[in-house]
Amino acid sequence: MGNRTPLMIDDFESYKSNTGLPWHRTPHGNVMSTALGEAISGKGKQSLKLTYLIESEQGKTYAAAMRYQKWDLGGYDGLRFWLKTDGSGHSLGLCLNMLDEQGRQVWNLWDTSFETAAGDTTARQVTVPFSSFKQNTRWASVPNLSPEFVPANLTEIVFLPGLWHGQKRYGESILYIDDLEAVTIER
Repeated sequence: MGNRTPLMIDDFESYKSNTGLPWHRTPHGNVMSTALGEAISGKGKQSLKLTYLIESEQGKTYAAAMRYQKWDLGGYDGLRFWLKTDGSGHSLGLCLNMLDEQGRQVWNLWDTSFETAAGDTTARQVTVPFSSFKQNTRWASVPNLSPEFVPANLTEIVFLPGLWHGQKRYGESILYIDDLEAVTIER
């Protein structure tokens, strides 16, 4: 990794119960619940547990959990986190929401996704470079969004397990996220 100290976004250790958890289901997508789960990184005692349902109907082929907060990730060029799936083989999408240049919420969304292996339940660290995110203007509330990805303006992080790569694996599944941090990636 690069030489800048990683910035912890959430290690899930400060929450006493599920009641105070700032991660919650978004109003779109299928059913999902967020809760504290067992630690998967080897550090700490808890992680974020996402229990979700994937179905074949339109709008139900993914679920989404988000956290809304202002983060300044300027100087970082990626996210790193621990991931453990139940082996369902669903893809995992990530969506980041940025404020515009005037600090307004305009739904400047940036998306990426990757596949997870069916049958693999091994906890592993995942690094996602910001360069892998593509702008998604579908939900923008203003025309002519800046095409520049600005990590200093991050306001929302969304995890979206689903069928992003054409899989046809339906049913209830669970995944765990732990030690979510901003990182610099060695070049």
